Amino acid sequence: PSLPYQCGRLFAVLEDIQGAALGRDNINTTIADKYLPAAIAAPRAILTMLRKNAIGHLRRLRRTNRGAWNALNDRLDGVFERITPDADDSGIPATLALAGQAEFIIGYHHQRAADRANARAARRQDTTKDEGDHQ
Repeated sequence: PSLPYQCGRLFAVLEDIQGAALGRDNINTTIADKYLPAAIAAPRAILTMLRKNAIGHLRRLRRTNRGAWNALNDRLDGVFERITPDADDSGIPATLALAGQAEFIIGYHHQRAADRANARAARRQDTTKDEGDHQ
């Protein structure tokens, strides 16, 4: 998949890190509420800033929820593995034309859908395990 697509995935992972660290129900304004339109148009500046901001969220998770910290770090590294800089740029585009913006949006929503599906599967597995423990 393209760099804009991977940037969309990265944005979704950074949003998930914020939600895990702060508690999804405790967030008045998510990073998507505040930065998604700007990230779609100019991903380099926004994603760089959000990745820096995620340091504090990851630090909190490392202290409070080591499992989530490990999973989110792995997901973050997995996306960054697919963003390859070359000699002429950072790998994260400074701006995106309309086609790239569409790819960003698709990557963002694909990542969110995959994350939700994985969370549902984990909950089902936990429920099945709990039911087996009580038999």
